Amino acid sequence: MDKATEVNRAHFDSYWSSKVRLKSYLQYNAVYTRQLIDYGLRKALPERHHKRVLDIGFGIGEHFFLFPPTCALFGTEISQRAIDLTLHEAKRRGYPQMHLRLSRSPTRLEFPDREFDVVICSHVIEHLQDDLGMLSEVRRVLRPQGVAVFQIPLDLFDDKVHPDLELINPDFVIGKSDHVRRYNVHSFSNRLLSRGFEILHQYSGGKPQDLMMILDTRIRQPLRRILPVAERAISALLNIPLALLPFRLKHGLDQMLAPWGLHDHYGLWLARSAVGLSFEAEL
Repeated sequence: MDKATEVNRAHFDSYWSSKVRLKSYLQYNAVYTRQLIDYGLRKALPERHHKRVLDIGFGIGEHFFLFPPTCALFGTEISQRAIDLTLHEAKRRGYPQMHLRLSRSPTRLEFPDREFDVVICSHVIEHLQDDLGMLSEVRRVLRPQGVAVFQIPLDLFDDKVHPDLELINPDFVIGKSDHVRRYNVHSFSNRLLSRGFEILHQYSGGKPQDLMMILDTRIRQPLRRILPVAERAISALLNIPLALLPFRLKHGLDQMLAPWGLHDHYGLWLARSAVGLSFEAEL
């Protein structure tokens, strides 16, 4: 087990709790990133019935439920607790074709070639030491006209295509983060192209998260030390109204905040295997 897998397994086994599904509907970032994936799928995959879907690192399985129960749904996870929660929710919602397994390798998907119509890899790539290896695996298991969905946090905000060493997260090196790399839009797009993907759509958003991070530094963190109850109240006041906004209003809010110099914090890519490419280009 490599360092990244060990760090992430310990973190997520403790993270998934009985309250986590409620949090996923009341936290802005959790709701927005799920809505962003749904928005992208509506553009790239208007018909979702009877698909074979793989979600890598599915968490509590919310992306599965963007598809109808007619789909065959597969998932890999490093946390047994996440698998148990997702199976319970699938049974409650009437999803009969749910096939989940513990991941035994951070870069090997134990499925045949060209097996899936849709592969989702949301907030996983940044946790992997061999991110390019996982991109190659996604392309291998994706059907020729299938759609791959990648979502990552955006932590670099320039337009440069960074070499690999510049993407390494210093906080991961010193043990303060479970994110191995930090990406911007151009660097991640380049990595997709290098692994034989054709990018169909790319979206970025989440400027309110930037605003909340500023408020966290200036208000919530000082309150956390002296008045924890007030800190939690402020967190709820910021998150819940934003989480409950329809996606269209969240998108409008992103546009309104653009002149303030705030950054997009989430990137979404929808891609497919590039026709005629069977090689992996060098970065």
